[in-house]
Amino acid sequence: MKRSFWGRAILCAGAAVLMMVCAAEAAAAKPNIIVILSDDMGFSDIGCYGGEIRTPNLDALAADGIRFTQFYNTGRCCPTRASLLTGLYPHQAGVGHMMQDRGTEGCRGDLNRRCATLAEVLRPAGYGTYAVGKWHVTRFSQADDSKHNWPLQRGFDRFYGTIHGAGSFYDPSTLTRDNTPVSPFADPEYRPSAYYYAAMIDRMDQGIGRLVAQLKRAGQWENTLLVFMQDNGGCAEETGRVGNKLHPDQPRPAQPTLAPLSAAAILGGGSVPDQTRDGYPVRMGRQVMPGPADTYIAYGKAWANGGGLPRSGPLGQNGPASCRTLRRRSA
Repeated sequence: MKRSFWGRAILCAGAAVLMMVCAAEAAAAKPNIIVILSDDMGFSDIGCYGGEIRTPNLDALAADGIRFTQFYNTGRCCPTRASLLTGLYPHQAGVGHMMQDRGTEGCRGDLNRRCATLAEVLRPAGYGTYAVGKWHVTRFSQADDSKHNWPLQRGFDRFYGTIHGAGSFYDPSTLTRDNTPVSPFADPEYRPSAYYYAAMIDRMDQGIGRLVAQLKRAGQWENTLLVFMQDNGGCAEETGRVGNKLHPDQPRPAQPTLAPLSAAAILGGGSVPDQTRDGYPVRMGRQVMPGPADTYIAYGKAWANGGGLPRSGPLGQNGPASCRTLRRRSA
Protein backbone atom coordinates (compact mmCIF):
# COMPACT_ATOMS: atom_id res chain seq x y z
CA MET A 1 0.00 0.00 0.00
CA LYS A 2 1.45 3.36 -0.98
CA ARG A 3 1.79 5.81 1.85
CA SER A 4 1.63 9.56 1.48
CA PHE A 5 3.40 11.93 3.85
CA TRP A 6 1.90 15.37 3.42
CA GLY A 7 3.66 17.21 6.22
CA ARG A 8 7.11 18.22 7.31
CA ALA A 9 8.26 16.93 10.66
CA ILE A 10 9.60 19.31 13.28
CA LEU A 11 12.72 18.82 15.38
CA CYS A 12 12.86 20.47 18.78
CA ALA A 13 15.87 20.30 21.06
CA GLY A 14 15.35 17.32 23.30
CA ALA A 15 11.83 16.62 22.11
CA ALA A 16 10.52 13.52 20.41
CA VAL A 17 7.82 13.60 17.74
CA LEU A 18 6.16 10.38 16.62
CA MET A 19 4.02 10.63 13.50
CA MET A 20 1.78 7.79 12.38
CA VAL A 21 0.35 8.93 9.06
CA CYS A 22 -2.43 6.90 7.52
CA ALA A 23 -2.34 6.01 3.84
CA ALA A 24 -4.26 8.61 1.85
CA GLU A 25 -6.90 6.20 0.55
CA ALA A 26 -7.68 4.97 4.06
CA ALA A 27 -7.49 8.31 5.86
CA ALA A 28 -11.22 8.58 6.42
CA ALA A 29 -11.29 5.28 8.30
CA LYS A 30 -8.04 5.56 10.24
CA PRO A 31 -6.96 8.71 12.06
CA ASN A 32 -3.48 10.14 11.79
CA ILE A 33 -1.64 10.02 15.14
CA ILE A 34 0.96 12.57 16.24
CA VAL A 35 2.63 12.32 19.64
CA ILE A 36 4.91 15.14 20.82
CA LEU A 37 6.96 14.45 23.95
CA SER A 38 8.69 17.54 25.31
CA ASP A 39 11.88 16.83 27.23
CA ASP A 40 12.86 18.30 30.62
CA MET A 41 10.23 21.05 30.58
CA GLY A 42 8.17 22.07 33.58
CA PHE A 43 4.44 21.60 33.00
CA SER A 44 3.72 25.19 34.05
CA ASP A 45 6.29 26.66 31.66
CA ILE A 46 3.72 27.00 28.86
CA GLY A 47 1.06 29.66 28.63
CA CYS A 48 -2.04 27.53 29.19
CA TYR A 49 -0.66 26.56 32.60
CA GLY A 50 0.05 30.11 33.65
CA GLY A 51 3.64 30.28 32.43
CA GLU A 52 5.29 33.51 31.31
CA ILE A 53 6.43 32.07 27.97
CA ARG A 54 3.99 32.76 25.17
CA THR A 55 2.81 29.52 23.58
CA PRO A 56 -0.29 30.45 21.55
CA ASN A 57 -0.38 27.22 19.54
CA LEU A 58 -0.25 24.94 22.57
CA ASP A 59 -2.74 27.23 24.29
CA ALA A 60 -5.15 26.79 21.37
CA LEU A 61 -4.80 23.00 21.52
CA ALA A 62 -5.50 23.06 25.25
CA ALA A 63 -8.54 25.31 24.81
CA ASP A 64 -10.13 23.00 22.25
CA GLY A 65 -8.96 19.63 23.56
CA ILE A 66 -8.76 17.40 26.58
CA ARG A 67 -6.64 18.81 29.40
CA PHE A 68 -5.54 16.01 31.69
CA THR A 69 -5.81 16.58 35.44
CA GLN A 70 -4.38 13.21 36.57
CA PHE A 71 -1.42 12.62 34.27
CA TYR A 72 1.71 10.76 35.34
CA ASN A 73 5.06 9.96 33.78
CA THR A 74 7.92 7.90 35.16
CA GLY A 75 10.04 10.84 36.32
CA ARG A 76 12.96 10.05 33.97
CA CYS A 77 13.37 10.34 30.23
CA CYS A 78 14.25 6.73 29.27
CA PRO A 79 11.46 4.91 31.18
CA THR A 80 8.86 7.42 30.00
CA ARG A 81 9.86 6.81 26.39
CA ALA A 82 9.77 3.05 26.89
CA SER A 83 6.24 3.27 28.29
CA LEU A 84 5.10 5.66 25.58
CA LEU A 85 6.44 3.43 22.80
CA THR A 86 5.09 0.15 24.19
CA GLY A 87 2.12 0.89 26.46
CA LEU A 88 3.82 -1.09 29.26
CA TYR A 89 5.33 -0.31 32.59
CA PRO A 90 8.97 0.54 31.80
CA HIS A 91 10.37 -2.46 33.70
CA GLN A 92 8.28 -4.76 31.52
CA ALA A 93 9.96 -3.22 28.47
CA GLY A 94 13.47 -3.59 29.94
CA VAL A 95 14.03 0.14 30.59
CA GLY A 96 13.17 0.51 34.26
CA HIS A 97 15.90 3.08 34.85
CA MET A 98 18.47 4.74 32.61
CA MET A 99 20.83 3.37 29.94
CA GLN A 100 22.90 0.98 32.04
CA ASP A 101 22.53 -2.78 32.34
CA ARG A 102 21.85 -3.23 36.06
CA GLY A 103 21.76 -7.01 35.85
CA THR A 104 18.00 -7.53 36.03
CA GLU A 105 15.55 -8.03 33.18
CA GLY A 106 13.65 -4.89 34.13
CA CYS A 107 16.72 -2.66 34.00
CA ARG A 108 18.73 -3.71 30.95
CA GLY A 109 18.90 -0.21 29.47
CA ASP A 110 17.74 -1.68 26.18
CA LEU A 111 14.17 -2.08 24.92
CA ASN A 112 13.44 -5.80 24.96
CA ARG A 113 11.78 -8.01 22.34
CA ARG A 114 8.94 -9.06 24.60
CA CYS A 115 7.20 -5.82 23.72
CA ALA A 116 5.99 -4.19 20.50
CA THR A 117 6.36 -0.49 19.79
CA LEU A 118 3.53 1.70 18.60
CA ALA A 119 5.16 1.79 15.17
CA GLU A 120 5.50 -2.01 15.02
CA VAL A 121 1.78 -2.33 15.68
CA LEU A 122 0.55 0.41 13.35
CA ARG A 123 2.78 -0.09 10.32
CA PRO A 124 1.19 -3.46 9.40
CA ALA A 125 -2.18 -1.66 9.56
CA GLY A 126 -1.15 0.65 6.70
CA TYR A 127 0.39 3.54 8.58
CA GLY A 128 3.51 5.42 7.59
CA THR A 129 5.63 5.73 10.75
CA TYR A 130 8.06 8.57 11.41
CA ALA A 131 10.08 9.64 14.46
CA VAL A 132 12.12 12.78 14.98
CA GLY A 133 14.03 13.93 18.07
CA LYS A 134 15.49 11.93 20.96
CA TRP A 135 15.23 8.11 20.93
CA HIS A 136 16.99 7.11 24.20
CA VAL A 137 15.70 3.57 24.75
CA THR A 138 18.90 1.66 24.02
CA ARG A 139 22.41 1.81 25.45
CA PHE A 140 23.75 0.79 22.02
CA SER A 141 24.02 4.29 20.58
CA GLN A 142 27.41 4.60 18.93
CA ALA A 143 28.07 4.23 15.19
CA ASP A 144 29.80 0.85 15.57
CA ASP A 145 27.26 -0.56 18.06
CA SER A 146 24.45 -2.98 17.24
CA LYS A 147 21.47 -1.17 15.73
CA HIS A 148 18.92 -3.79 16.76
CA ASN A 149 17.01 -1.25 18.84
CA TRP A 150 17.36 1.82 16.65
CA PRO A 151 14.08 3.27 15.33
CA LEU A 152 14.12 1.62 11.90
CA GLN A 153 14.56 -1.77 13.58
CA ARG A 154 11.58 -1.06 15.85
CA GLY A 155 8.95 -0.27 13.25
CA PHE A 156 9.67 3.25 11.99
CA ASP A 157 9.97 4.05 8.30
CA ARG A 158 12.13 7.14 8.83
CA PHE A 159 14.03 8.70 11.72
CA TYR A 160 15.98 11.91 12.29
CA GLY A 161 17.38 12.68 15.73
CA THR A 162 19.74 11.38 18.41
CA ILE A 163 19.98 7.79 19.59
CA HIS A 164 21.70 8.86 22.80
CA GLY A 165 19.99 10.90 25.52
CA ALA A 166 21.26 14.30 26.61
CA GLY A 167 23.67 16.17 24.38
CA SER A 168 24.92 19.51 23.19
CA PHE A 169 22.28 21.60 21.45
CA TYR A 170 24.94 22.83 19.03
CA ASP A 171 26.85 19.59 18.41
CA PRO A 172 24.71 16.61 19.51
CA SER A 173 26.38 13.24 19.65
CA THR A 174 24.73 10.32 17.82
CA LEU A 175 22.77 12.54 15.43
CA THR A 176 21.30 10.01 13.00
CA ARG A 177 19.30 10.00 9.80
CA ASP A 178 17.50 6.66 9.49
CA ASN A 179 20.34 4.23 10.31
CA THR A 180 23.26 6.49 9.40
CA PRO A 181 25.13 8.67 11.92
CA VAL A 182 25.67 12.19 10.59
CA SER A 183 27.64 15.21 11.69
CA PRO A 184 25.42 18.15 12.64
CA PHE A 185 28.03 20.49 11.19
CA ALA A 186 27.97 18.74 7.82
CA ASP A 187 24.20 18.27 7.71
CA PRO A 188 22.31 21.07 5.91
CA GLU A 189 19.13 20.22 7.83
CA TYR A 190 20.67 20.83 11.25
CA ARG A 191 21.23 24.55 11.65
CA PRO A 192 20.52 25.62 15.23
CA SER A 193 20.63 29.25 16.26
CA ALA A 194 21.51 30.45 19.76
CA TYR A 195 18.20 29.67 21.44
CA TYR A 196 18.08 29.36 25.21
CA TYR A 197 15.44 27.77 27.44
CA ALA A 198 12.47 30.12 27.02
CA ALA A 199 13.27 30.64 23.35
CA MET A 200 13.41 26.87 22.78
CA ILE A 201 9.89 26.53 24.17
CA ASP A 202 8.77 29.39 21.95
CA ARG A 203 10.35 27.76 18.90
CA MET A 204 8.77 24.42 19.79
CA ASP A 205 5.38 26.13 19.97
CA GLN A 206 5.96 27.76 16.59
CA GLY A 207 6.90 24.38 15.11
CA ILE A 208 3.72 22.83 16.47
CA GLY A 209 1.78 25.71 14.92
CA ARG A 210 3.33 24.99 11.51
CA LEU A 211 2.48 21.32 11.87
CA VAL A 212 -1.16 22.10 12.71
CA ALA A 213 -1.37 24.57 9.82
CA GLN A 214 -0.09 21.91 7.40
CA LEU A 215 -2.64 19.41 8.70
CA LYS A 216 -5.40 21.94 8.07
CA ARG A 217 -4.15 22.78 4.57
CA ALA A 218 -4.11 19.07 3.75
CA GLY A 219 -7.66 18.62 5.05
CA GLN A 220 -6.40 16.21 7.71
CA TRP A 221 -6.90 18.17 10.93
CA GLU A 222 -10.32 16.73 11.73
CA ASN A 223 -8.92 13.24 11.23
CA THR A 224 -5.86 13.64 13.44
CA LEU A 225 -5.18 12.73 17.05
CA LEU A 226 -2.46 15.02 18.40
CA VAL A 227 -1.10 14.48 21.92
CA PHE A 228 1.40 16.75 23.68
CA MET A 229 3.06 15.66 26.90
CA GLN A 230 6.32 15.84 28.86
CA ASP A 231 8.72 13.12 29.88
CA ASN A 232 9.69 14.09 33.42
CA GLY A 233 9.05 17.77 34.10
CA GLY A 234 11.78 20.30 34.74
CA CYS A 235 15.37 19.04 34.74
CA ALA A 236 16.66 18.78 38.31
CA GLU A 237 20.04 17.43 37.21
CA GLU A 238 23.12 19.17 38.65
CA THR A 239 25.22 18.55 35.53
CA GLY A 240 27.81 21.26 34.94
CA ARG A 241 27.62 22.97 38.34
CA VAL A 242 31.24 21.99 39.04
CA GLY A 243 34.11 22.02 36.56
CA ASN A 244 36.55 19.18 35.96
CA LYS A 245 39.74 18.42 34.06
CA LEU A 246 38.01 18.10 30.69
CA HIS A 247 35.49 20.86 31.34
CA PRO A 248 37.26 23.64 33.24
CA ASP A 249 35.58 26.22 35.48
CA GLN A 250 37.06 29.28 33.81
CA PRO A 251 36.16 32.25 31.63
CA ARG A 252 36.18 31.69 27.89
CA PRO A 253 39.77 31.77 26.55
CA ALA A 254 40.63 34.63 24.25
CA GLN A 255 41.76 32.15 21.59
CA PRO A 256 41.07 28.44 20.88
CA THR A 257 43.25 26.17 23.03
CA LEU A 258 42.57 22.87 21.25
CA ALA A 259 42.98 21.56 17.73
CA PRO A 260 39.88 22.21 15.62
CA LEU A 261 37.64 19.37 14.45
CA SER A 262 36.46 18.89 10.90
CA ALA A 263 32.83 19.60 10.12
CA ALA A 264 32.37 16.04 8.86
CA ALA A 265 33.76 14.32 11.97
CA ILE A 266 31.31 11.99 13.70
CA LEU A 267 31.65 12.56 17.43
CA GLY A 268 31.24 9.52 19.64
CA GLY A 269 31.14 9.40 23.40
CA GLY A 270 28.43 10.55 25.75
CA SER A 271 26.38 13.63 26.34
CA VAL A 272 29.03 16.32 26.74
CA PRO A 273 31.51 17.14 23.95
CA ASP A 274 35.04 17.87 25.13
CA GLN A 275 35.37 20.87 22.82
CA THR A 276 33.70 22.97 20.17
CA ARG A 277 34.50 22.35 16.53
CA ASP A 278 36.64 25.50 16.41
CA GLY A 279 38.83 24.42 19.36
CA TYR A 280 37.39 25.97 22.52
CA PRO A 281 37.02 23.73 25.60
CA VAL A 282 33.43 23.06 26.69
CA ARG A 283 33.30 24.68 30.13
CA MET A 284 31.39 23.95 33.34
CA GLY A 285 31.26 25.54 36.79
CA ARG A 286 30.28 28.66 38.68
CA GLN A 287 32.32 31.03 36.52
CA VAL A 288 30.47 29.92 33.41
CA MET A 289 27.31 31.59 32.14
CA PRO A 290 25.37 28.84 30.33
CA GLY A 291 24.16 29.30 26.79
CA PRO A 292 26.94 29.41 24.17
CA ALA A 293 28.31 26.36 22.36
CA ASP A 294 31.35 26.15 24.67
CA THR A 295 29.22 25.65 27.82
CA TYR A 296 27.29 22.69 29.22
CA ILE A 297 25.29 23.41 32.38
CA ALA A 298 21.89 22.25 33.57
CA TYR A 299 19.63 24.98 34.97
CA GLY A 300 19.38 23.23 38.34
CA LYS A 301 16.82 22.31 40.97
CA ALA A 302 15.54 25.81 41.71
CA TRP A 303 14.43 26.47 38.14
CA ALA A 304 13.16 22.91 37.84
CA ASN A 305 10.96 23.45 40.87
CA GLY A 306 9.75 26.76 39.44
CA GLY A 307 8.75 25.08 36.21
CA GLY A 308 6.68 22.54 38.13
CA LEU A 309 4.62 24.91 40.24
CA PRO A 310 0.89 24.31 39.71
CA ARG A 311 -0.63 27.36 38.09
CA SER A 312 -3.59 26.78 35.87
CA GLY A 313 -4.02 23.33 34.38
CA PRO A 314 -2.74 20.07 32.89
CA LEU A 315 -1.69 18.70 29.52
CA GLY A 316 -3.44 18.97 26.17
CA GLN A 317 -4.74 16.78 23.37
CA ASN A 318 -6.61 17.32 20.14
CA GLY A 319 -8.62 14.44 18.73
CA PRO A 320 -10.35 13.54 15.49
CA ALA A 321 -13.95 14.50 14.92
CA SER A 322 -15.14 11.21 16.41
CA CYS A 323 -13.74 12.34 19.78
CA ARG A 324 -15.59 15.66 19.82
CA THR A 325 -18.24 14.59 22.29
CA LEU A 326 -15.56 13.36 24.69
CA ARG A 327 -13.54 16.53 24.24
CA ARG A 328 -16.45 18.81 24.98
CA ARG A 329 -17.53 16.79 27.99
CA SER A 330 -14.02 16.58 29.44
CA ALA A 331 -12.84 20.13 28.83
